[in-house]
Amino acid sequence: MKGIKTYKEHSVSVSSNEELVLRLFEKAIVSLWEAHGFLGAGDKRSAVHPMQLSRKIFSELLACLDHDEGGELTENLHGLYLWIIREISRAGFEGDADRLEKSIEVAQSIYDGFKEAFSPQEP
Repeated sequence: MKGIKTYKEHSVSVSSNEELVLRLFEKAIVSLWEAHGFLGAGDKRSAVHPMQLSRKIFSELLACLDHDEGGELTENLHGLYLWIIREISRAGFEGDADRLEKSIEVAQSIYDGFKEAFSPQEP
């Protein structure tokens, strides 16, 4: 197991900022779908951990925004990240899988946009 841990640490340490953003989004989205499944089954307690993890990820993404350089895009992402964090919290409090699904859709849309923007462009 030590070899796997070392590989994962090395893999993250050599990743570009773009790759790290995509990985964070992927983890957040997977966690949100996990929570969605729990909420849909009426198991609010099991949904807590994946929702907390997703909120933490979006809080970190929010904290990393460069408001000095990012302009309108940064302001839009700021608002979207705050909305996602609030909706995750509301979904948890209400046990509302549908509300959580809306957050997932927005997160997926942002992820898709980043993935397209970060992919190599053909000449």
